[in-house]
Amino acid sequence: MHHVIVKFLKGEDKRGEVFSFNMNFPVFYLQGKDNKGNAENLPIKLDLVKQIIFLKKAGNNPNILHKETIEQSTYAGVLPYRLKVELKDGQRIDGSTNKYHPKNKGFFVVPLNPADNSERMYINTAAVKNVDCKRLLGKKLIDQQNITVEEVEESFKQQRMEREKESGEQKGNIVEQSEGFFVIEDEIKKAEEKSLEEVKIKPLGEIILGAGYITSEQLERAVNKQKKQKDKKLGQILVELKYVTPTDICVALASQFHLPWVDLSRMDVSKEVATLLPEKVVRELGVIPIEKKDEILVVAISQLQDPLIGMKVSKFTSFIVELVIVYDVYMQALIEKYFPREGTTK
Repeated sequence: MHHVIVKFLKGEDKRGEVFSFNMNFPVFYLQGKDNKGNAENLPIKLDLVKQIIFLKKAGNNPNILHKETIEQSTYAGVLPYRLKVELKDGQRIDGSTNKYHPKNKGFFVVPLNPADNSERMYINTAAVKNVDCKRLLGKKLIDQQNITVEEVEESFKQQRMEREKESGEQKGNIVEQSEGFFVIEDEIKKAEEKSLEEVKIKPLGEIILGAGYITSEQLERAVNKQKKQKDKKLGQILVELKYVTPTDICVALASQFHLPWVDLSRMDVSKEVATLLPEKVVRELGVIPIEKKDEILVVAISQLQDPLIGMKVSKFTSFIVELVIVYDVYMQALIEKYFPREGTTK
């Protein structure tokens, strides 16, 4: 069952639950309560609907938000089309979708911000005034590894079992080359020896330009300004110039590298989690842990400069590493919070 808010073309709203919804069917049923509090099952004609908001909320209380965790998120950044929707009543919606065509009767949109209280929404094309649709041009990285993710995970599992048999002795290197373990270290070195030019990881400016967020002239202005402010990265300059938002950068990078993204400014990352990697690793690799769930450690990166970054981070933790894209300025602030440089205070 999905908790939903149904907004009609005439302006009224109805809350309730939907067991099954198919935008190709002319009618769906909304389970709710009448004015007397009695349960009712209302047939709703889809042609009369402006939009249907599928909530992340716990129950129907608008003041109780479901606390979303990373593994539960639907990340708009991995969807291929970005939409800016303007409805006839003036409402504006910024999101992304798997597919869109103006001749379809309706379409789904996933909000760009993972902190949004709606998981997705259906929009009736009849309610739309204008849609700006952009194709996010992603490019899959070339897989250079000679081992699989399953082999890496199995190696970690075997290693943890081996550690449990020992008397608490800590090992300095996550990669074991003893019998029964996969020799991950050798495979990393072999992959690094291959020509990384084949991967052709694009710089941020080229990715943002290719995604259609900025013009060549705007990119040139930002690059020229960065030359005068060398302490700032290009993404920060682009945001300061108001050419893009932090969300734009995250969505473009997430689409390019086929990774999820997170709005780090809305997350409360604990010191216990953030310091699960050594400071040297955090600063040298440009990463920081932001969430731990069972055997998974979610690690934030602001740009995928190295296609082997996940493998390299895995050498310093027994957790399975999951990478997510974040805005660089937010990540640097988090690093300085938990790994303050000498002479600064927490």
